[in-house]
Amino acid sequence: MSHKAGHVPPNSHHPAEAASLYAQLESIIPANVHLYEVVGHNHVSSAAPSKNWYQAGAGGKSFYGCGTDSVWTYCDNKNLQYLELVINNTDGTTKAQFVK
Repeated sequence: MSHKAGHVPPNSHHPAEAASLYAQLESIIPANVHLYEVVGHNHVSSAAPSKNWYQAGAGGKSFYGCGTDSVWTYCDNKNLQYLELVINNTDGTTKAQFVK
């Protein structure tokens, strides 16, 4: 979890200001470890679920713009939402979803 992002969806107000930091982290994480990146700087709720990238920054200030593409498949800049991560204690699978 971080304030600034390593990856951002199309039409983001702020660019991926921590891209080099995230690239370094991603390069050292073992293949058998699932890395979830959750950031908040862009004041939206957005997701790239195939990459485990999430922006959960819809509170505290007016919403910014965002968009979708083939990787960033979810964007909501109209509703305050919370990101819920549910981890299965048996097999380690994780389900991420935004909750209004």
